[in-house]
Parts: sequence; C-alpha cells; structure tokens
Amino acid sequence: MDLTDYRKRIDEIDERLAALFEERLDIAADVAEYKRENRMPVYDPAREREKLRDVGDRVREDTRPYAEKLYSTI
Repeated sequence: MDLTDYRKRIDEIDERLAALFEERLDIAADVAEYKRENRMPVYDPAREREKLRDVGDRVREDTRPYAEKLYSTI
C-alpha cells in the first residue's frame, strides 16, 4: 500500500463520518425538541459524563483522550 492508497481510505472514512455526524446532529435536535416539549432540561450533565465514559471505554487507551475531546466538542 502506498500513500495514495492510505489517503483514499481516509477520504472514504471521512465521507462516512461526515454522514454519521449529520445524522447524529439531526437526532440530537430531535431529542432537544422532545425535551423542550416535555419541559425537561435540555442539558443533562449526568448523561454527558455517561456518554464520555462509554466512548472512552470503546476506544484504545492511547486514543481515549482524543475520543473524549471529540465527544466533548460535539
């Protein structure tokens, strides 16, 4: 495999990630709307901590800080 092949694979993954990111944002908007309609707080710090812990548990130890940073951002 050469550099062009690696870059092609990264581009393919980025395309899938972008689509999944948009899908995630759409669902998060639906969740926020549901919470507003049901007079629930939109921000849930316990859920955020749970999600960060779950994401951290799903990746290699050396990538955990990056995954947590990514999910803290989104």
